[in-house]
This record gives sequence, structure tokens and C-alpha cells, in this order.
Amino acid sequence: MRFLAKFFIVFFVVATMHLSCTRTCPCAPAAMPIVLVSFTAAQVDTIIVRRFIKGTNFQILKDTLLADSTNFFNITTGKDTIQLASGSPLAHISSQFDFEIYFPSMNLLSQISAVAEESKEGACGRCVNFITSYNKDGKSYVSHELYLSP
Repeated sequence: MRFLAKFFIVFFVVATMHLSCTRTCPCAPAAMPIVLVSFTAAQVDTIIVRRFIKGTNFQILKDTLLADSTNFFNITTGKDTIQLASGSPLAHISSQFDFEIYFPSMNLLSQISAVAEESKEGACGRCVNFITSYNKDGKSYVSHELYLSP
């Protein structure tokens, strides 16, 4: 009898572990970094990122981030490439909103809209969706990377 009880306990534990490892959940939302190509450090010392309610033609502002050296930092990833990083969710492009990225030093504005991402499921807490396409300044791109240049 004890053997049978132990067998069922071990079987239950193994089955529970197996089911918890194979359970799937929706993946985390995609977040596309802002990558700048051929900008000088002076051109990107201040950047304004505005987030708009998606599909409102940039009319309903959700929030704004003034990105400078106090709350934003640059990661140089190549000879002419800078990736912006911050703890703010505005530092990454997501499919939930439309974005404007403004460079005051050059009076340059880029509008990012119609961001689409794949919605997949995977191991709970261990997967992230990817951006599949977006519009930049009215032109469509099929890519998971956003590159801006002056």
C-alpha cells in the first residue's frame, strides 16, 4: 500500500512539473529601440519623444519625454550608429501607440505610426513578440528595426 501511495505522489509531482513547463501564455508586447544612423552627438543631445493614441493622426497626445543626458543615454553600436536607451517606455516604439521623434537641434521630426507586431504564445514569462511593420513619415516598412537618419 505504501508503495502505491509513493508511486501516485511521485507521478503527481512529475506530471505537475511537466504541465507547468509546457504551459503557454501570450508573449510580452514588442518594444523596438530607436536607432540613429549618421547623427553627431551634438545633434542628439536633446530629443523629444511624443506618444499619441494610435490611429488618431497624431492628434491625441498621450505623453511626452524630453530626452537629454539627465534621463537618457546613448549606446554607440558602430562607427555611425547610436542606439537610444532609457528606463522610460517612451524610449522604445510599441504597437500600442503612434510616435513623434523630434530633434530640436536640427528641427527634424519623424512620425512613426501603424506599428504592427506578431502576437504569439510561448513559454510563460520567457517570450517576447516582435515588431513586423510600421510607417515612418508616411512610408511603409516591413522590419523589426527602426533606423532614423538626418
